[in-house]
Amino acid sequence: MLSFYSCLKHPEIEQNKQGTCLKCGMRLKAIKKEGKKEDDHSSHNL
Repeated sequence: MLSFYSCLKHPEIEQNKQGTCLKCGMRLKAIKKEGKKEDDHSSHNL
């Protein structure tokens, strides 16, 4: 599962750690998305 932090008012603002929105100063909310982890090597052929 991939996760990042985003502003609820400005969804284009994404960061990989907690912080505040660069546009409005609101605290960023953790967003979780289903998907492969970046380090998942299951698709590699051996």
